[in-house]
Amino acid sequence: MGRRDGPPYQAPSDPGDNGRVPGVDEIADELYALPPAQFTPARDAHVQQARQDGDATAAKSIASLRRPTVNAWLVNLLALKRSGLVADLFELGDALREAQRQLNGAALRDLSARRREVLDSLLAQVRQLAVEHGVASPAPAALNEVKDTLAAALADDEVAGQVRAGRMLKTVSYAGFGQGPEVEAATPTSLSTSDRKAVASASAEVDRAERALSDAQAAEKTANELVEQINSSIADLRARLPLAQEEAREATRVRKAAEKEAAAARHRLSRIDGG
Repeated sequence: MGRRDGPPYQAPSDPGDNGRVPGVDEIADELYALPPAQFTPARDAHVQQARQDGDATAAKSIASLRRPTVNAWLVNLLALKRSGLVADLFELGDALREAQRQLNGAALRDLSARRREVLDSLLAQVRQLAVEHGVASPAPAALNEVKDTLAAALADDEVAGQVRAGRMLKTVSYAGFGQGPEVEAATPTSLSTSDRKAVASASAEVDRAERALSDAQAAEKTANELVEQINSSIADLRARLPLAQEEAREATRVRKAAEKEAAAARHRLSRIDGG
C-alpha cells in the first residue's frame, strides 16, 4: 500500500488539556488509531509520561502494547472510528448464523448478498479513513486483507473480540463463512455428520462465489468507466476536428501567400543585382 507517514507524533502534555490523565485503554485506543509509523514513538512517549507520573503499572501495560501491521491498523482504525458500522456487520453475522441453523436457503442468499454490500461499504470507509490519517488510499491487496479479516471475525469469536476492540496486530483469513466451530455446533443435531459437512461446504461455496461476483462487478465497473472516458475523449476530438481542419487550411493559405511574397522579393532582388 502506498503511504505517507503524516505529521510526526506530538508527545502528550502532562495531564490532558482538561486536566485529566488518560487511562491505559484510552491510550491504547489512541495508539491503535495512529498510522504504524507513529505507533512506537507515541507509545514510548506515553510510557515516559506514566513513569514521570509515578504509575509503574500503567507504564508496564502501555509498554507491552505492540505495533500492528499497516493492514491490521486499517482494521483497527475502522473499528475505533466507525464502531457503529462494524457492530452492524456483526449483527448481520448473527442473522446469517440463525439462517444456517434453520437451513433457510432464501434467507442465506439474501443475507449473504447484504453482507457483501456491508463489507464493500466498510472498505470504502477504510479508504476514506486512511487518507484522513495521512496515508495513501490502500491498494486492492490491502483491502482484500481487511475484508478477509472482517469475514474471519464473523466466524471466530476470538478474532471478533480483537476487531471490536481495535487491537488487531496482523490480518487473518478464514476458509469461508460457515466453517467455524461455533457455526458447526449450531447446526441441528438431527443432521448426520455428512449432512453437516455438506451444509458447511455449500455455505463456503456461496461465499466464494459471491466474492468472485463482487470482484467481477468491480472489474466490470472499472472497464466501463474506462470505455466511458475513451468515448468522451473521442467525442471531444471529433468536436474539435472541424476547427483544427479550418486552422490547418488557414495555415496553408498563409504559407502559400508567404511563398508568393518571398518569390516576388527574390525576383526583385535578382533584377537589382542584374542591373
